[in-house]
Amino acid sequence: MGLNIRSIGLVGLVLGLADIAITASNNNGSVMVERIIHNCSRNEFKCSIDNKCIPLLKVQDGTVDCIDGSDEECFPWQFDCHFGIPRCISQFKVNDGAIDCISGFDEGCPPHNFVCADKSACIDFSKYQDGIPHCKDKSDEPCPAGDFLCNDHSKCIEGRRFQDGIADCKDGSDEECTVTQFECSCGKTRCVDGEILKDGKRDCEDGSDETGPSKKKLCPDGSPVRQNRAKNRTVLYPTYSAIAQCPDPSVCNDELGEICIMVGGATHCVCKKGTIRPQGSPRCVLEPLLQQYLNNIIGNCTEIQKDLIEVYGEKVSFSHDSSRTYARKEMECNPDSKTPCKGYGEVCLPDASGRHRCTCANNGTRMDDICLVNECSRPELNDCDPNASCMDSVLSYECFCNEGFIDTSISPKTRPGIKCAKLVDECASRTTNDCDENAECIDKPISYTCRCRNGYLDISEGGARNPGRKCHKLVDECQMGLADCDPEAICIDMTHNYTCKCPHGFADQSPDPINKPGRICSKLNNSCDSPNFTGCKSKHSKCVGIKDGFVCRCMHGYIDLNPTNPGINCSKAGMT
Repeated sequence: MGLNIRSIGLVGLVLGLADIAITASNNNGSVMVERIIHNCSRNEFKCSIDNKCIPLLKVQDGTVDCIDGSDEECFPWQFDCHFGIPRCISQFKVNDGAIDCISGFDEGCPPHNFVCADKSACIDFSKYQDGIPHCKDKSDEPCPAGDFLCNDHSKCIEGRRFQDGIADCKDGSDEECTVTQFECSCGKTRCVDGEILKDGKRDCEDGSDETGPSKKKLCPDGSPVRQNRAKNRTVLYPTYSAIAQCPDPSVCNDELGEICIMVGGATHCVCKKGTIRPQGSPRCVLEPLLQQYLNNIIGNCTEIQKDLIEVYGEKVSFSHDSSRTYARKEMECNPDSKTPCKGYGEVCLPDASGRHRCTCANNGTRMDDICLVNECSRPELNDCDPNASCMDSVLSYECFCNEGFIDTSISPKTRPGIKCAKLVDECASRTTNDCDENAECIDKPISYTCRCRNGYLDISEGGARNPGRKCHKLVDECQMGLADCDPEAICIDMTHNYTCKCPHGFADQSPDPINKPGRICSKLNNSCDSPNFTGCKSKHSKCVGIKDGFVCRCMHGYIDLNPTNPGINCSKAGMT
């Protein structure tokens, strides 16, 4: 008996998108499905490793839906923006004069730059919210002068609400300590200015501004110890020269020696550099470190007003009522002091003349009064993978995996280059993969996968999670004459085996018709479709073929009133 093979659902076969069903039909018209190959529809994307189907709308939408992240990878004809949405843009948009990436990388913007909302330019982040518009659309100044912009850019907070003990920003950033402040480990007071850090007086309730951050996990009241996040900042000692001045300096009392500064968009009244405010005193006075220089004044001075003293770099200047005089002497530090230098990260080291100076630690360079550190200069200052390149920036650094390596970091979008794995073609040698000899090895950026060749069935343990490890050859027992079906039976090839089926007009008399049907087929004689059949006597009965002929039986809903002569006297149920 011949079989006609036909296929249905072939639309998308070349693209590999549609489900494909291979069917077989015999000469009698019976149809049975032989195999269904599961793929994705036209509106779906197939993940690389697990073959999971996801909607096309989820491809490159900024959210990883495939376990291997293949739905967020850029295609070869696209440019990778590295982060943000859109992540991938056309190569034709690179260097076309218009910024398309949120990072600005497509137009050569360096890392950590702010891209103007109208995408007309990118500016250094140090100019963001500095009181001066640098973008044409003024998007770098989203808040009015004196207000604080929440870190999540959700809204602007009035300056008077900054660090008032009540979080007004959804992310709570208006209550976080600034880069110039120290975060107390415990107590109601949360932030103290860096200028009074380790000045011999407790400003934090727990004294952590003098002793350093607590190493304990809980405060005396049972609340968790705050982690002083400022210690992890790259800016080691930012001073007022790096902070925007207030639009209205008169908000602070100049007679008390205060100056007004802007930190994070909020106004602060602080003592001038070189002066401190003793606990309990409203006035700013000369800090003890400068006291020694009052004896080294050039000129004849009688009445010195200490509250007018200011510090510029490493020189001291002051004025008095009658005329201005200057004392210019390089600032020295005492290496035997517990706190010889006030700047975060500064160290007291001798110079060529033997005098000790406060210099930036770890070979850091100074920009104005800010100590900058090149974290890329020494491995212990960064957490880049040994197989990654470190790119230094003004306030931080970034890691990028070298060519021939793939980024396997936990958060490759926000912290790339922390962990890099060597790209290995496991398919190049049989010794580096465990694919079945009848499977195709497919190399992936990370690891590899196996796929049984055409004509083989995947019977691997683990199924889709570990495919192509064990492939079984597909054998058509029906075509090869290996089946033990009755000569009159229909042989049906199946994925793992085959089955037999007695055709219409034959009775299955196999020893085990449930598990092994179609082994013995007997032709039905005088069956209902035989020319000898003249019909049942009652119109409410039907013919049923049996082994040796046929019998008439009452239809459903009717009762046979004469079972010994069935199918002749049929009465509707409930009518007798």
